[in-house]
Amino acid sequence: MIIANFIQTHELLFRIGIADHVIVFMSGTILSLAFYRILTPVSKNLALLALLSILLHTSLTVVIELSSFMVLFLAKSKEYLAAFQTEQLQ
Repeated sequence: MIIANFIQTHELLFRIGIADHVIVFMSGTILSLAFYRILTPVSKNLALLALLSILLHTSLTVVIELSSFMVLFLAKSKEYLAAFQTEQLQ
């Protein structure tokens, strides 16, 4: 429960961290498109394979990162915290 308490206390920092990760994922997508354009003259098939693998990786990590919002929901939920005894919450 130490982590839940930390998230409740510093919720803004946790949200900023999530937003920062989303910005990094968006810039990675833009960078992968730039690599595709640069590498297309060398080998179009390999450039497309690299682009698809990077986009697949990015989309999966975005889904995982957005699940961090569930952590915020659980840390603020009274029903979730009611499942623990007072000694466990301290």
